[in-house]
Amino acid sequence: MVVVDDGSPEPLDSIIEPYRQALNVTLLRQVNSGPAKARNVGAAYASGQFLAFTDDDCRPEPEWLCAIERALEANPTSMVGGITKNLLPDELFASTSHVIHVMVYAFFNHNHDDALLLASNNMAMPAEIFHRLGGFDAENFRKSAAEDRDLCFRYRELGYSLKLIPDAVIGHAHSMTLNKFCRQHFWYGQGAFHYHRKQSRVVVQSLKNDTRLHTQFYRWLPGALRSIPLIMRIPVLPMLVVWQLSNAAGFFYESYFGQKLHDAR
Repeated sequence: MVVVDDGSPEPLDSIIEPYRQALNVTLLRQVNSGPAKARNVGAAYASGQFLAFTDDDCRPEPEWLCAIERALEANPTSMVGGITKNLLPDELFASTSHVIHVMVYAFFNHNHDDALLLASNNMAMPAEIFHRLGGFDAENFRKSAAEDRDLCFRYRELGYSLKLIPDAVIGHAHSMTLNKFCRQHFWYGQGAFHYHRKQSRVVVQSLKNDTRLHTQFYRWLPGALRSIPLIMRIPVLPMLVVWQLSNAAGFFYESYFGQKLHDAR
């Protein structure tokens, strides 16, 4: 196991130390450079045949890695990934983010054997293919999100499949304020812009399909709402409007200011 500390203000040694006897764990540190770079650093150090990724706000269920292993044994060239369970069901912003996650997965991954998007907090693949692709794009997605979506796109472009494994479950505990929620989805909007700008060099791709997720999200909303407690379903609805506005603001901000900075280089 490799843990990458992406510039935390406090050393993580005291957290890692109790696990050293039970696990072969290595702690690596880097100056804060973003999650894409951190994952690449960890992958470069790892020596296994397969790479499995998760995040610091996640708690894998006991059978998570076994489910990943079974999927990779059956599909040794595929990227595989599981689903996420919200560990903070009483928190509004965590519940809203979970509803969004469920809708996004329903939209992109209706065919589990031919998925289009796997989140980087719950994905695994052959190390050789990951390195052949150059890993996550840490240059274009240093601060903005969508580095996992970009990797999934390039993985499929190479001719390999993505498979969603429902029994590979990760618990997610990301507590947020309104400000953090808006900022996160603003970053997702920025990431979406960089994703489409980058992929337009490879294939003629319009925003029509992605726009359908935002304009027709009500089609996937009923199923997503059933994944959270009944008492949270009404409060989540206005937060979905905030999600849409924050995401759009990030996209259009980056399309203007980000593109100007890109052209100035």
